[in-house]
Amino acid sequence: MADPSHYSSRLMHALLRPLVLLLLAGVVLFVLVLMAAKVLFPYLEGWRQDRKIAEARAEVRKALQERKELEREIARYDTAEGPILAARQKGWIKPGEKVIRYAPPQELKPRAARRTDPRQTTLGKWQRAVRRALR
Repeated sequence: MADPSHYSSRLMHALLRPLVLLLLAGVVLFVLVLMAAKVLFPYLEGWRQDRKIAEARAEVRKALQERKELEREIARYDTAEGPILAARQKGWIKPGEKVIRYAPPQELKPRAARRTDPRQTTLGKWQRAVRRALR
């Protein structure tokens, strides 16, 4: 008759072989996944950067649109009727009220207000020194 220990070792060997193959397949699959991740990571990072660039461009478009709106508003208020329009919108001038604007004569304005050339302003000692140093 056959030795019972011989059957148990054959049975053990028959059970271990698939486990070892399964473990080996798992390790190989893990290595392949790591290699694929290493290859695909730059593309993923590029996709993220493209998304950030698209978001930044959208912000720039929005800021440019806001700027155009503000420029239109400035142009509307930068007229002779602009201050009156702003005062009406704020409720300082009621409908039906007549607006009288006072502008002092040119000769009564302070000297600093009459100067148009910025080089004619009075400079202090340190400001003159800075200007000389920057030339």
